[in-house]
Amino acid sequence: MSDLAQAWLVRIAGPARPGSGAFTDPARARLAEGLQGLTDEILGDLDPERTCRHLDTILRVRSIQGTLPSEAVAFVFQARDLFPDRGERVDQVALWAFDLYTRCREAVMELRLRDALRGMQG
Repeated sequence: MSDLAQAWLVRIAGPARPGSGAFTDPARARLAEGLQGLTDEILGDLDPERTCRHLDTILRVRSIQGTLPSEAVAFVFQARDLFPDRGERVDQVALWAFDLYTRCREAVMELRLRDALRGMQG
C-alpha cells in the first residue's frame, strides 16, 4: 500500500490494531483495497469505470454500516489535502461517490424490505 493510501486509511479508520489483517478485519481490508485504487486513479488518468469500482468497494462497507450520506462520502473530501494539486479530480470522485452511495443504500433498503415482507408471509 502506498504511503498516500495508508495515510488516507488512517484518517478514516484510525491506526490498525495489532495483528489485524484481511481475515481479522475484513472491513478495513476492503477500505484499504479501495483507497489504494482511488489513489492510483486520482494520480493517474481517473478512469470513471475503474474509479467507480474502487468507490463501490468502499461504499458497500459504509452503506451496510448505516452511516449518513454526508459521513459516508466524507472520506473523499478528507483526501483534498493529500492531493492538493488534484482538487478537481477529488471533487469529481466525490460526486461519483455520492451517486454510488445512494444506489447502495437503496439496494440495502430493498433487501431489508424483502426480508420484512417474507417474515410477514411466513
